[in-house]
Amino acid sequence: MNQARTPLRSLRVAGYTLVELLIVVSIVLVLAAVALPTVRNLLKDGKSAHQARAIVAYLNEARTRAIATKSEVGVLLNRVGSQGEFARSLSLQMRLSNSVAPYKGETAAAAALLCYDPASNHSNGLIELPQSSRAPGNRVGPTNAAFFTAADCPLLYLSAVNAANDPQSSQPIGRFDRLELEGGRSVVMTSIIPAVLRDANGGPDVDGVKVIFDPRERLLDSRSQAANPTYPTVAFPASFQRRSFATPVSFKIHRKPNLSNVGALNLMKGMAIDLNYSGVGPNGVQLSQLAIAPTAGTADVPCLPVAIVFAPDGTVSYMNYGIDISGTVVGSVEHPASNIYLLLGKIDGVRPDALLDETSKPPANIVNLESSWIVINPFTGNIQASPVASVDTSSLSTGDIVDVMSAVFQSRQFAFQSDKLSKY
Repeated sequence: MNQARTPLRSLRVAGYTLVELLIVVSIVLVLAAVALPTVRNLLKDGKSAHQARAIVAYLNEARTRAIATKSEVGVLLNRVGSQGEFARSLSLQMRLSNSVAPYKGETAAAAALLCYDPASNHSNGLIELPQSSRAPGNRVGPTNAAFFTAADCPLLYLSAVNAANDPQSSQPIGRFDRLELEGGRSVVMTSIIPAVLRDANGGPDVDGVKVIFDPRERLLDSRSQAANPTYPTVAFPASFQRRSFATPVSFKIHRKPNLSNVGALNLMKGMAIDLNYSGVGPNGVQLSQLAIAPTAGTADVPCLPVAIVFAPDGTVSYMNYGIDISGTVVGSVEHPASNIYLLLGKIDGVRPDALLDETSKPPANIVNLESSWIVINPFTGNIQASPVASVDTSSLSTGDIVDVMSAVFQSRQFAFQSDKLSKY
């Protein structure tokens, strides 16, 4: 039997013509081109938000450790370097640091013997008593020195001797550690040298250590920066003025925290803590190399790392960073009187050469709405990330420290109001 033939038309396979495929591909490409900027911005926002959350979590970890261990725990922000303005302006890493028990001497008789030491005698290891035996011009002045006997404080004595023999070496107790005296008042030790206490009345010499300190406690007050980038000071308590050696006082030496074995937080590629705009208070930029070394330029100036130390009750115990005193950058211990602000931005937005630049892509971090403020309340220990507010730079033409402070004040508006985005 002859089988019926299948019509040729029924053998055709359903499909699209080349023209139809080209039309579809063109539509997809157009839609992708329209959507790509939005997707890219979402990815950027996600990266910034993720980094902000990671920083907040890391700071909270330090605070939690301080509460759990009932000891001071800090977070150290290392600057990228000291050579040039750019390297001094940013940090790409955060490290945890554990506190060391305060040093109180090693005998029950350990005490600090306070006196006035004239500036001309600061580098001299000889101290003569009583003060009435000194030249008239060297008898009266504010308490700015303390003597510790080698027998009662051997660790302090050995630290001073080793530091004198090798100034670059690291010692258990050293310059810029905090000396706490009666009443809880802390001062920064600016010099530690082996010394001999000599009794002008014929008594035996006593070996020990002379510590020089600034008798004023530095307090953060960013309002003073508008006219002069320095900080007001509070006079040392009257009870310690012109104190006689006849009355020893108790003491504690708070040593620098040691770096923890806990892993560091390395910021994501392209992200940085911009220290040009970071500081304390509504418009403070105390952490900026513009405030610490304004005329350094490309010179090698160690602006020093930034340390934020949490107390056992979860508050901020103190901050440590470099300040310029008479042209020399030294360590400073500060007790923040207002919120601490760290600006999280892009590496490309770190612009010490043009701190208010809006024309570059990306612009300077302070005028980039993708930047974020990391806000630490020193009184409660609360930590959060907040968005920046827009900055009007039309009246900020010079880009000096006064203009930067004005821009910072505008940018922190959301942070002032404790406003934070849900993505943070």
